[in-house]
Amino acid sequence: MRRFFLLFILLFSLSACSSKSDRDAVLAVAVERQQALTSRDINRYLPLLSPHYQDKGRDYAVKARELTDILTSFDRIDYRSLDRRVDVRGDRATVTGSYELRVVRQGKAMELAGKEELQLRKEGGEWKIVGGL
Repeated sequence: MRRFFLLFILLFSLSACSSKSDRDAVLAVAVERQQALTSRDINRYLPLLSPHYQDKGRDYAVKARELTDILTSFDRIDYRSLDRRVDVRGDRATVTGSYELRVVRQGKAMELAGKEELQLRKEGGEWKIVGGL
């Protein structure tokens, strides 16, 4: 019985370590996305997306063109993610929260705020965005 208990504790602690490192890795993707948006750097943003991206009828190619158009059409983008929550379940993860976005185009500013939910999947040992943009 004692051996079973020790084995259970060991497996639980290994699982908790893995979950924390996965959670940290998912959070790092969300932070990198925020920095890519704010710097308007499409070359920094696109590697965060899975080549298998599929959401709302858009695949990777369509989403990449859309993001390129968005990032190049604004003179300035200020994006802040608030109340970020990460839920990891195996090789899938969800990042939810709210955001504040301020963009400037041709001297005109526009502000938006809302909720978002990003879907990620672990592919080849890396977390990639597969939906929710």
